Formats: sequence, C-alpha cells, structure tokens
Amino acid sequence: MKGFIKWVVFVGLAMPVVAVVSASYASSFTSSGNSMEPTLHAGDIVIANPLSKKLVPGAIYGITCYNCGDDGVMRGEGLRKRVIRVRAEDRCIWIEGDNKPVSYDSRDYGWVCPRGTAPGKPEYEIDGRIYPLVTVNRWIRSLKERVK
Repeated sequence: MKGFIKWVVFVGLAMPVVAVVSASYASSFTSSGNSMEPTLHAGDIVIANPLSKKLVPGAIYGITCYNCGDDGVMRGEGLRKRVIRVRAEDRCIWIEGDNKPVSYDSRDYGWVCPRGTAPGKPEYEIDGRIYPLVTVNRWIRSLKERVK
C-alpha cells in the first residue's frame, strides 16, 4: 500500500510539471516501437525540446523523415533516432536506432538531407532533441510491478 501511495503522490506532482513544460517549450509523448531499445522502450515517456535543434552526434532527436519509407511514398514519418554523423558541407545526417537488428534507418536508406535540398531522396525536419525520462520510467515500472 505504501508503494501505491508514493506512486499516486509522484504522479500528482509530476503531471503539473509535465503540463507546464509541455505548454511552455517542449512536448512530451509516449515512445512506441522497439527500434531504440534499450534506451527507449515502448511506453516510455520522453520530452522533445523543439528549441534544441542543433545537431549533436550521439543525441536522440524527433525527426520528421520524408522518403524514408521502404515503399517510396513521399510522406512525413515521425521517427525517434540517434544522430550518428552530421556532414558539415550539406548538413545531411546519418541516423540509426539503438536496436540495430530491428531498426529501419540510414543503413537501409542512406544519408538524410535537410528538407528541400534533395528532392526525391530522404529528407528531414528536426522536431526537437529527445530527453528520455529513463529514471522516472523505470521507477514507475517498478512501482507497477510492486502493486501487482
């Protein structure tokens, strides 16, 4: 019962903070898929800061990717991927998921260039840098396990 009360108090305190942060300058959402495991798991809460668009190799970004699908359809697909390399001359990026055996990424479709610079090829728009709330996610999972 103590664990449940701690969980209720935590959620009661955390939700207003997430709401203020989301309304101010960031958006929070729940991760889906398994291409970023073990860093992000399906159901993890992440925060994307749309003001943080400077590309830093090694960081995870929310990316809208065009022409990145295996069907050749031109559409904006929301991805969460790690930027591995940035080509200085044209700002094209190499992106990969952390779960390499299942991730569909630059190893499949190559370099992804800024939107409007490479028509017909994979192009991106940065939605924001992703900050996983790993500690919070793991704490919530452990509380859920204790309550069961």
